[in-house]
Amino acid sequence: MRGNRIRCANCGAEIARSSAKCPHCNAINEWGAQKEYIHHLEGIKKDLGQLPEDLQKAYRGQLARIWKRVLCIIAAAAVAAGAAIGICRMAARRAQEADAPDTKAQLLWEKEHFGQLDEWYAQGDYDAIVSFMQSRYEDEGYCVWNWEHYPFIYVYESYLYFLDTVDCMSDKKTANRHTAMTMASTAMRLLFFLQEQDYAQEEWETIQELQTDIEAVVYGPMKFTEEEALALYEKINDGGYIDYEACDAYTDGIWERFMQ
Repeated sequence: MRGNRIRCANCGAEIARSSAKCPHCNAINEWGAQKEYIHHLEGIKKDLGQLPEDLQKAYRGQLARIWKRVLCIIAAAAVAAGAAIGICRMAARRAQEADAPDTKAQLLWEKEHFGQLDEWYAQGDYDAIVSFMQSRYEDEGYCVWNWEHYPFIYVYESYLYFLDTVDCMSDKKTANRHTAMTMASTAMRLLFFLQEQDYAQEEWETIQELQTDIEAVVYGPMKFTEEEALALYEKINDGGYIDYEACDAYTDGIWERFMQ
């Protein structure tokens, strides 16, 4: 794992260490959220100079109380962390031998399967990769995160998931509100929230082709206009992450469109 990247504690996706929330499941990343909160406080302090003197005094008093609470929490966490470090080191030493077989199993699993994944990738057989991944979740030592093309395959798997939600919503017997929200949020994430620099050039070109297919659904069966899709994106864009509550507000309308 790169120094500025971590795994989401909730869904396991790779995210930026500074992220306040996981962009995939919306779970809170404690350290990123704390950093963002303190950054906001600093911004408020800088803006105080633009206020009248009496309001500056009132805000400074409020900020002082907030900072005191934040510092107390950080100090308490530091003390707890210091006490925990010794325990963790001892536990790590004791667990090292026990963990060795798992590490070995993971390395052996990668050696056995990554070659096949590379072959399918070279052939452009992404469906085979996704099918393989979904059939191997119960393997001992299983982990495909270390495979270099996993970020791209995660996007492709999300694309297939989006198509599944469209099929579900196209049948009145299986359509439901939750799937409608999932379909909309997945479409927005695949259309607007992906960053070109995260992928190899040929992978980004493939992603753009997938986005064309998604646009055909968004502006077809989902009956969005380009202006409406952009407006929804701007509404749910929470600092680079999806605001699922805001997206959910559109769910009833999307569901009604499919029911017509």
